[in-house]
Amino acid sequence: KFLKIKTKKGQIVPFKFNSAQLHILEIIERLEAEGKPLRLIILKARQMGISTLMQAYIFHKLLITPNMKCMTLAHEFNASSNLFDMYKRYYDYLPEPMKPSLEASNQKKVKYSKLQSENKIDTAEKGEVGRSDNLQYAHITELAFYRDASNTLVSMLQMCMDAKLVAIESTANGIGGEFYNRWQDAKAGLSDYTPIFLSWLDFPDYKKECDARTKNIIRLSLTDREQRLIEKGASYEQLLWRRRTIKNECGGSEDKFAQEYPSDDIEAFITSGRPVFNVQICKQNFDSAQPPLRIGNLEEVEIDGVKTVEFVENEKGYISIYKEIEFDEYDHYVYVGGCDVAEGLEQGDYSVIPIMDRRDNEIAIVWHGHIDPDLLAYEQWKLQQFLKGDIYFGTERNNHGLTTITQAYKLGVNQYYQEDFEKGGYPESTEKIGWRTDLKTKPIVINQLNEWIREGYFTCNDKGFWAETLTFVRNGRGQMSAQNKDKDSSAKCFDDRVMSMAIMLAVNEWMPSYYRKEPEHIPYFFKK
Repeated sequence: KFLKIKTKKGQIVPFKFNSAQLHILEIIERLEAEGKPLRLIILKARQMGISTLMQAYIFHKLLITPNMKCMTLAHEFNASSNLFDMYKRYYDYLPEPMKPSLEASNQKKVKYSKLQSENKIDTAEKGEVGRSDNLQYAHITELAFYRDASNTLVSMLQMCMDAKLVAIESTANGIGGEFYNRWQDAKAGLSDYTPIFLSWLDFPDYKKECDARTKNIIRLSLTDREQRLIEKGASYEQLLWRRRTIKNECGGSEDKFAQEYPSDDIEAFITSGRPVFNVQICKQNFDSAQPPLRIGNLEEVEIDGVKTVEFVENEKGYISIYKEIEFDEYDHYVYVGGCDVAEGLEQGDYSVIPIMDRRDNEIAIVWHGHIDPDLLAYEQWKLQQFLKGDIYFGTERNNHGLTTITQAYKLGVNQYYQEDFEKGGYPESTEKIGWRTDLKTKPIVINQLNEWIREGYFTCNDKGFWAETLTFVRNGRGQMSAQNKDKDSSAKCFDDRVMSMAIMLAVNEWMPSYYRKEPEHIPYFFKK
């Protein structure tokens, strides 16, 4: 009713919420009603008015509540100046009877004399910010572009232990870094922050009116990316705006547009390295992947003195089942599994077991989680029991994998025996159990996985796998791994699913071929 903003055309108008701002306000109201902390991390497209909203929210709280302190932190001086102007404008255009007297008003701070509430606006260019204050509100904008985001944010958050609101908002700036890592933690439920993604498709300003002729031209010239946007609900008016923006603002690059105006959070964090796999194919598979039929765990039971397992549904379980498990006594060598054992790195990597049905090359089961290496062998045994023993596992023997392999051997798990490629590139069997990943073997299995992805030889509905393929890159030395994994031990890019899938395909080649042997036909007059 009283707040005023400046439009892109320089006009001063009343502040009316757009759809993105209303969405965030609804989340804030819901969290308040549920008694949950107001900790927000917002991944957004450009110019959606999120900073405008957060400064208005903070202005309102400081205007009606005494002794409140807020810090607003921008990535550069010009941005902090814009935020100060925005906040000061709210004050300047208030009716005179509503204006509290000012104790300070400069480029750094606005403070009310009687209320003693203040909003200090600073930049992240100097690195760490003060640790001595206690803040009730904090607005951290464009974190992905901070020069030293990790140290700056850590020092900032020391002042926010009891804050009523901490809002981190940014556009994406490639994979890796503090904003990317904190976004991934929030998505995984590993922090108190509520992740909020704002797609450009949901923002009504991002469209350009077009007539029937123009719509028909667009329809006849749709690219693969545009077709997927249509499937997400994009209109021809939005596609026309997108085409014009790519040409005029993004130098003709669809990838740059995707980073500035993402339609999902995977697209926002475009790989800045050299991707190993075809990005378009992997993104298409990510978009089309279906949720698992069931999620749960395998629990051991004893029936008539015989130990077996049964599947128990649990939404937080380790196991995702993507296709119905069917058994036929005439089918042989039906299932194959890979296994990547967590290395225990700082970024908290996972152990993963993908299992493929060799009858149609569809990923049927994925085990994914944190567990001790010896207990992972027990999970393999349970999976083997669940699949009636018709499976072989290939476990990476690097690092903690040897513990898993040793324990699995004791449990009688069917395991892959390593092959060497010393003589002329032909595999030669050994007596070593498990897969050894090294400079010779890694390119072999990754290249094979690349072929299967490129040619569409298998079906996989595990979104986590396709997300990892998008961040699996070649570094400056030509080595292949999750992006930034070789530089930053805390990077939230993983390759556990990629490696386990690649090992699974190697075991698939090593196993005898799947075959079906039906009973021979016996003439009726010979039957007893």
